[in-house]
Amino acid sequence: MSHPTEYGTLYSKEELKELSDVCRHYNLPLFMDGARLGYGLMSDNSDLTIEDIAKYCDIFYIGGTKIGALCGEAIVFTKNNEPANFTTLIKQHGALLAKGRLTGIQFLELFTDDLYF
Repeated sequence: MSHPTEYGTLYSKEELKELSDVCRHYNLPLFMDGARLGYGLMSDNSDLTIEDIAKYCDIFYIGGTKIGALCGEAIVFTKNNEPANFTTLIKQHGALLAKGRLTGIQFLELFTDDLYF
């Protein structure tokens, strides 16, 4: 799922909770695509917070490029469910930037003084 969706619609806290309950019932992980997460969290029409997303989703990512960062996304595993050797797997598949620290600095600055959400 994505928040907001590609059409700009927003999930409510209650809808996210219901989706989470269904996923838990069927033992499915709930993943949120956070490419536009900053927009969704800052919308006046949204009652979701980052804490709600962390509570109800198993995995989500915080997108950077669509909110003005140079590059990168931050993946968040919320339930101690990170796959074994995750960093190694990402590196072996060519998806880990050699200069990943620069991406981290971007997010550090975006999370300072509520710049991101």
